[in-house]
Amino acid sequence: MWKNILVAFDGSDHAMWALDRAIEIGKKDQSKITVFYALKHNFKRVTPTIFPFFSQDEDPFSLDPATEARVYQSQKNMAARILKEAGKKLEESGLEYDLELIENVGPVDAAMELVKLREIDLLIVGARGVHGPIERLVLGSVTSGIVNKVCEANILIIRTACSA
Repeated sequence: MWKNILVAFDGSDHAMWALDRAIEIGKKDQSKITVFYALKHNFKRVTPTIFPFFSQDEDPFSLDPATEARVYQSQKNMAARILKEAGKKLEESGLEYDLELIENVGPVDAAMELVKLREIDLLIVGARGVHGPIERLVLGSVTSGIVNKVCEANILIIRTACSA
């Protein structure tokens, strides 16, 4: 029934459960699974907006470009390790799969883009993740964004560990 499954993945428990469910469904339907991690450069100079008495040049909270680059590379390395962990599970499953590290795009926009490009039938996402500093009470912000913006695929939200 499901030919192409997409899993939003950030390494959290809910994302792992989503991957487990994707593998369970994929084995039944011989689906191809694509797992993605979205890494967006989030270094913004917000101080002048919050504290208008600071100019852009006086922003005491900004990072110098070299530090920004090191932090970003560290985040990219972490994302690669997280995707590698997903790859190990998928390799063991015997299913066809792809791993995607999407840079400079947030997870909701990345999901929307991949659904169209990969002709995704089913998008599986954990109810909560580790993306962003503030989580909503009912759904995580990424999950909520996906539910509200992705309309070209069916969406399965995973709240608990897979029973299989």
